[in-house]
Amino acid sequence: MKKVKMVIKVLLLLQILLVFSCTSSKSNVSSAMANKPNSSLTETYWRLSELMGQPIVREDNKKEIFMIIKLKDNRVHGFSGCNTFNGMYSLPGETRISFTKFASTLMACIDMSKENELLEVFEKVDNYAIQGNTLSLNKARMAPLAKFEAVLMK
Repeated sequence: MKKVKMVIKVLLLLQILLVFSCTSSKSNVSSAMANKPNSSLTETYWRLSELMGQPIVREDNKKEIFMIIKLKDNRVHGFSGCNTFNGMYSLPGETRISFTKFASTLMACIDMSKENELLEVFEKVDNYAIQGNTLSLNKARMAPLAKFEAVLMK
């Protein structure tokens, strides 16, 4: 009976140590992410990860939705799910952004709902935030209209 109690105590101690080690490693990971430098708004390949609060799941054999904001001539271009697009952007303040003069190819696809929503986001957005590798396009102080993640080019 004494051996069983001793084994139970040792197992409980190991569980407690495991819980604390997981907690400390999580805090180390989150503090490492907090210290990670922000990606650049321009000259970065931004892949759409969330649209109107809904995560974007890339389907097999389909091109991912992305944009690249070019420093030269304040141009933006990308792929919106069915068509390619390009346009202009301006940065009227520190975290302010607006997109104008958008044009896109005119391919017709079966489901263009995400594409239409994304193009509407570009019309509505008035500010942005970059946290690490995540770019949020926002309207006023509302929840982000769209989120993109920076992708390292190979």
